[in-house]
Amino acid sequence: MKNSLFYFLLCYSTIVFGQGMHDSNRTGFLNPMQFDGIYLAISDLNLSNEGNTYLFSKWEGKYEVYVSEKEGYSFPNLNYNVKTNLLESKISKDSVYQFDVEKINFIKHGSKKYKSYKIHKTNELFQELYVSENIFFLKGFAVVLKKGVINPLTLEYIQKDQYSINEKFYLKLKNVNFIELSLNKKSVLKLLGDKAFQVEKYASDFKLSFKSEIDLFKIFRYYDTL
Repeated sequence: MKNSLFYFLLCYSTIVFGQGMHDSNRTGFLNPMQFDGIYLAISDLNLSNEGNTYLFSKWEGKYEVYVSEKEGYSFPNLNYNVKTNLLESKISKDSVYQFDVEKINFIKHGSKKYKSYKIHKTNELFQELYVSENIFFLKGFAVVLKKGVINPLTLEYIQKDQYSINEKFYLKLKNVNFIELSLNKKSVLKLLGDKAFQVEKYASDFKLSFKSEIDLFKIFRYYDTL
Protein backbone atom coordinates (compact mmCIF):
# COMPACT_ATOMS: atom_id res chain seq x y z
CA MET A 1 0.00 0.00 0.00
CA LYS A 2 2.70 2.49 1.00
CA ASN A 3 4.82 1.72 -2.07
CA SER A 4 1.77 2.15 -4.31
CA LEU A 5 0.88 5.45 -2.70
CA PHE A 6 4.44 6.71 -3.05
CA TYR A 7 4.42 5.85 -6.77
CA PHE A 8 1.02 7.49 -7.26
CA LEU A 9 2.03 10.76 -5.63
CA LEU A 10 5.27 11.02 -7.56
CA CYS A 11 3.53 10.36 -10.87
CA TYR A 12 0.42 12.47 -10.39
CA SER A 13 1.58 15.39 -8.27
CA THR A 14 4.22 18.08 -8.22
CA ILE A 15 5.67 19.86 -5.26
CA VAL A 16 4.23 23.15 -4.03
CA PHE A 17 6.31 25.34 -1.74
CA GLY A 18 5.71 28.18 0.67
CA GLN A 19 3.29 30.87 -0.31
CA GLY A 20 5.27 33.75 -1.78
CA MET A 21 8.44 31.69 -2.24
CA HIS A 22 10.29 31.57 -5.55
CA ASP A 23 11.56 28.50 -7.38
CA SER A 24 15.05 29.14 -6.10
CA ASN A 25 13.82 28.46 -2.57
CA ARG A 26 12.80 24.86 -3.30
CA THR A 27 14.50 22.37 -1.04
CA GLY A 28 13.00 18.91 -1.63
CA PHE A 29 9.97 16.63 -1.70
CA LEU A 30 7.55 16.13 1.11
CA ASN A 31 6.93 12.72 2.59
CA PRO A 32 4.05 11.23 0.56
CA MET A 33 3.04 9.08 3.54
CA GLN A 34 1.48 12.19 5.08
CA PHE A 35 -1.51 11.52 2.84
CA ASP A 36 -3.59 8.62 4.21
CA GLY A 37 -6.31 7.13 2.04
CA ILE A 38 -7.42 4.23 -0.12
CA TYR A 39 -7.62 3.26 -3.78
CA LEU A 40 -11.07 2.50 -5.18
CA ALA A 41 -12.33 1.28 -8.53
CA ILE A 42 -14.96 3.57 -10.03
CA SER A 43 -17.34 0.62 -9.85
CA ASP A 44 -16.96 0.57 -6.03
CA LEU A 45 -18.29 4.11 -5.68
CA ASN A 46 -21.96 4.50 -4.91
CA LEU A 47 -23.29 6.09 -8.10
CA SER A 48 -26.78 4.59 -7.95
CA ASN A 49 -28.45 8.00 -7.64
CA GLU A 50 -28.40 10.77 -10.22
CA GLY A 51 -27.30 14.35 -9.69
CA ASN A 52 -24.10 15.60 -8.15
CA THR A 53 -22.32 15.13 -4.80
CA TYR A 54 -19.02 16.76 -5.85
CA LEU A 55 -18.03 20.29 -4.90
CA PHE A 56 -16.03 21.35 -7.95
CA SER A 57 -17.71 21.53 -11.35
CA LYS A 58 -14.53 20.28 -13.05
CA TRP A 59 -12.04 17.66 -11.88
CA GLU A 60 -9.21 18.99 -14.02
CA GLY A 61 -7.29 22.08 -12.96
CA LYS A 62 -4.63 23.19 -10.53
CA TYR A 63 -5.43 21.94 -7.04
CA GLU A 64 -2.92 22.54 -4.26
CA VAL A 65 -3.15 20.24 -1.25
CA TYR A 66 -1.18 21.48 1.76
CA VAL A 67 -0.09 19.32 4.69
CA SER A 68 1.24 22.37 6.56
CA GLU A 69 1.02 26.14 6.12
CA LYS A 70 3.87 26.13 3.61
CA GLU A 71 4.20 22.64 2.15
CA GLY A 72 2.04 20.50 -0.09
CA TYR A 73 1.39 19.00 -3.51
CA SER A 74 -0.21 20.25 -6.72
CA PHE A 75 -2.61 17.81 -8.39
CA PRO A 76 -3.86 17.98 -12.00
CA ASN A 77 -7.27 16.66 -10.96
CA LEU A 78 -9.14 16.62 -7.67
CA ASN A 79 -12.63 16.84 -6.24
CA TYR A 80 -14.38 16.81 -2.89
CA ASN A 81 -17.26 14.42 -2.31
CA VAL A 82 -19.60 16.40 -0.07
CA LYS A 83 -21.64 13.30 0.78
CA THR A 84 -18.69 11.23 2.05
CA ASN A 85 -16.41 14.11 3.16
CA LEU A 86 -13.56 12.64 1.14
CA LEU A 87 -11.14 14.18 -1.34
CA GLU A 88 -10.75 12.15 -4.50
CA SER A 89 -8.22 12.21 -7.33
CA LYS A 90 -8.69 10.18 -10.50
CA ILE A 91 -5.76 7.84 -11.11
CA SER A 92 -7.29 6.55 -14.33
CA LYS A 93 -10.71 6.34 -15.93
CA ASP A 94 -11.30 3.20 -13.86
CA SER A 95 -10.04 4.17 -10.41
CA VAL A 96 -9.75 6.99 -7.88
CA TYR A 97 -7.66 7.66 -4.78
CA GLN A 98 -9.56 8.88 -1.72
CA PHE A 99 -7.75 11.14 0.76
CA ASP A 100 -8.47 11.45 4.45
CA VAL A 101 -9.46 15.13 4.87
CA GLU A 102 -8.32 15.12 8.51
CA LYS A 103 -4.71 14.56 7.35
CA ILE A 104 -4.78 17.73 5.21
CA ASN A 105 -4.23 21.28 6.40
CA PHE A 106 -5.99 23.11 3.58
CA ILE A 107 -6.64 23.14 -0.17
CA LYS A 108 -6.28 25.95 -2.69
CA HIS A 109 -8.11 26.07 -6.00
CA GLY A 110 -7.44 29.29 -7.85
CA SER A 111 -7.99 32.15 -5.42
CA LYS A 112 -10.23 30.05 -3.14
CA LYS A 113 -9.04 28.35 0.04
CA TYR A 114 -10.78 25.37 1.63
CA LYS A 115 -10.08 24.05 5.11
CA SER A 116 -11.46 21.33 7.36
CA TYR A 117 -13.55 22.46 10.35
CA LYS A 118 -15.56 20.47 12.87
CA ILE A 119 -18.71 22.57 13.08
CA HIS A 120 -21.02 19.58 13.11
CA LYS A 121 -20.27 16.03 14.30
CA THR A 122 -17.40 15.36 11.89
CA ASN A 123 -14.72 17.35 10.07
CA GLU A 124 -15.97 18.82 6.81
CA LEU A 125 -14.44 21.00 4.12
CA PHE A 126 -15.44 24.68 4.18
CA GLN A 127 -14.47 27.58 1.96
CA GLU A 128 -12.83 30.37 3.95
CA LEU A 129 -14.47 33.62 2.83
CA TYR A 130 -12.88 35.80 5.50
CA VAL A 131 -10.66 34.61 8.33
CA SER A 132 -8.81 36.66 10.92
CA GLU A 133 -7.94 36.39 14.59
CA ASN A 134 -11.44 37.51 15.57
CA ILE A 135 -13.65 36.47 12.64
CA PHE A 136 -14.28 33.23 10.78
CA PHE A 137 -16.72 33.60 7.88
CA LEU A 138 -17.12 30.28 6.07
CA LYS A 139 -19.17 28.71 3.32
CA GLY A 140 -20.28 25.13 3.90
CA PHE A 141 -21.79 22.55 1.60
CA ALA A 142 -24.52 19.98 2.19
CA VAL A 143 -25.90 17.24 -0.01
CA VAL A 144 -29.68 17.19 -0.45
CA LEU A 145 -31.52 14.16 -1.80
CA LYS A 146 -34.65 14.71 -3.86
CA LYS A 147 -36.67 11.53 -3.83
CA GLY A 148 -37.42 9.96 -7.19
CA VAL A 149 -40.80 9.25 -8.76
CA ILE A 150 -42.10 5.67 -9.00
CA ASN A 151 -44.73 4.50 -11.47
CA PRO A 152 -47.51 3.07 -9.24
CA LEU A 153 -48.43 0.45 -11.85
CA THR A 154 -45.00 -0.93 -12.77
CA LEU A 155 -43.28 0.07 -9.47
CA GLU A 156 -40.32 1.20 -11.58
CA TYR A 157 -38.60 4.55 -11.28
CA ILE A 158 -39.81 7.20 -13.70
CA GLN A 159 -37.11 9.42 -12.24
CA LYS A 160 -34.32 8.26 -9.94
CA ASP A 161 -33.42 9.85 -6.62
CA GLN A 162 -31.28 12.90 -7.35
CA TYR A 163 -28.56 14.60 -5.33
CA SER A 164 -27.83 18.32 -5.32
CA ILE A 165 -25.54 20.54 -3.24
CA ASN A 166 -26.80 23.37 -1.05
CA GLU A 167 -24.59 26.15 0.30
CA LYS A 168 -24.74 27.30 3.90
CA PHE A 169 -22.83 30.09 5.64
CA TYR A 170 -21.28 30.10 9.11
CA LEU A 171 -19.88 32.86 11.28
CA LYS A 172 -17.71 32.81 14.38
CA LEU A 173 -16.90 36.06 16.20
CA LYS A 174 -14.05 36.04 18.70
CA ASN A 175 -14.42 32.98 20.97
CA VAL A 176 -18.10 32.35 20.33
CA ASN A 177 -19.11 29.08 18.65
CA PHE A 178 -19.93 28.92 14.96
CA ILE A 179 -23.52 29.75 14.06
CA GLU A 180 -25.31 29.33 10.75
CA LEU A 181 -25.73 32.73 9.13
CA SER A 182 -28.47 33.97 6.83
CA LEU A 183 -27.09 36.45 4.32
CA ASN A 184 -29.27 39.44 5.04
CA LYS A 185 -28.80 42.77 6.77
CA LYS A 186 -30.87 42.01 9.88
CA SER A 187 -29.15 38.68 10.64
CA VAL A 188 -25.64 40.06 10.26
CA LEU A 189 -26.10 43.32 12.19
CA LYS A 190 -27.78 41.50 15.08
CA LEU A 191 -24.48 39.70 15.74
CA LEU A 192 -22.25 42.78 15.68
CA GLY A 193 -23.30 44.30 18.99
CA ASP A 194 -22.40 47.93 19.62
CA LYS A 195 -20.50 48.09 16.32
CA ALA A 196 -23.60 47.39 14.24
CA PHE A 197 -24.40 51.09 13.61
CA GLN A 198 -20.91 51.83 12.30
CA VAL A 199 -20.97 48.74 10.10
CA GLU A 200 -24.41 49.61 8.74
CA LYS A 201 -23.26 53.13 7.88
CA TYR A 202 -20.10 51.81 6.19
CA ALA A 203 -22.12 49.38 4.08
CA SER A 204 -24.54 52.15 3.12
CA ASP A 205 -21.78 54.64 2.26
CA PHE A 206 -20.05 52.15 -0.04
CA LYS A 207 -23.26 50.56 -1.36
CA LEU A 208 -22.40 47.10 -0.06
CA SER A 209 -24.96 44.31 0.05
CA PHE A 210 -25.34 41.97 3.03
CA LYS A 211 -26.49 39.29 0.58
CA SER A 212 -23.21 39.26 -1.33
CA GLU A 213 -20.24 37.08 -0.29
CA ILE A 214 -17.83 39.59 -1.82
CA ASP A 215 -19.41 42.55 -0.08
CA LEU A 216 -19.57 40.69 3.24
CA PHE A 217 -15.82 40.11 2.95
CA LYS A 218 -15.40 43.90 2.83
CA ILE A 219 -17.90 44.42 5.63
CA PHE A 220 -16.20 41.96 7.99
CA ARG A 221 -12.79 43.35 7.09
CA TYR A 222 -14.03 46.79 8.13
CA TYR A 223 -15.59 45.36 11.32
CA ASP A 224 -12.17 43.93 12.15
CA THR A 225 -10.71 47.45 12.26
CA LEU A 226 -13.20 48.80 14.81
